[in-house]
Amino acid sequence: MKNSFSNNNSNSRTIDKVVLLGSGLSILQLSKEEKDYINKCKYVIAINKFMAFYQKAGILPNYIYFHDKHENSFNFYRYIIEICKKDKLTGLTFLTNPIFAISPGFPLLYAIQLKIKRLIFRKNRNSHYTQWLKLYNKYGWFTYPGKSHIVDFETSNYLEGGNWAKSLKEPIFHFRGSLTSVLNLCSILFPSKEIYLVGTDFNNSSYFFEDEINQLDFEWKDFTHPIVKDKGIHYSYQPVQGKLMEDMFPFILNSLKQTGNELFCTNPKSLLVNSGITYKALNI
Repeated sequence: MKNSFSNNNSNSRTIDKVVLLGSGLSILQLSKEEKDYINKCKYVIAINKFMAFYQKAGILPNYIYFHDKHENSFNFYRYIIEICKKDKLTGLTFLTNPIFAISPGFPLLYAIQLKIKRLIFRKNRNSHYTQWLKLYNKYGWFTYPGKSHIVDFETSNYLEGGNWAKSLKEPIFHFRGSLTSVLNLCSILFPSKEIYLVGTDFNNSSYFFEDEINQLDFEWKDFTHPIVKDKGIHYSYQPVQGKLMEDMFPFILNSLKQTGNELFCTNPKSLLVNSGITYKALNI
């Protein structure tokens, strides 16, 4: 598909707000006016798989969050970067893990890291090591799109959460879902800004790009996929050891308040609104 956007021209982004883009079906219900408004915002962050299907959404992010680093995540991250290069997008900021931030050889480096861990801790990681070497042999060296800015960070344990990070040098707060760590990043990178959640539905098991993702010719599913399809709601809203993402919303909202950030959800039917996040439509 020919790129229908005028690339990430910062001069056209005049609205001083943060927009976080999830992959929920409500993306398809956005009006042209809402999409145009988002495309004029200064800080538009695609969360996880969104960026691969930005053309269908009609929204061009200038930040891409992608932190997972298992084998299938590498497949998808590489696919996102290839999409960006094919569409000749430049000036993107990638928010990712330290291994993916190493360009162009991170598949090989990650395979070596797994091998070292196996030797030190005597755990059976040989299968993962072999898989990553196969990926490296298949895809070789790896480059980011032109004029990319890479921001790397580590996250806390997803069942513990930990402290709310004050800088990128600390583990970023992460609890039962990527949204929590993206919000912590926003408090560091974009203090005193309004944050709008768009397409963060959590109330069903489908992506807005369901047809397209099921036609991909590589393995992209992780362990949560069958669980989500079975229960019909997002994995973050299914208890693991009795813990749900919404358990931490009071803490998250208070932490955002400390940095002058206000958080809103633009979908009144989102489970986030039921959990206490304020509904507010975009000011178009």
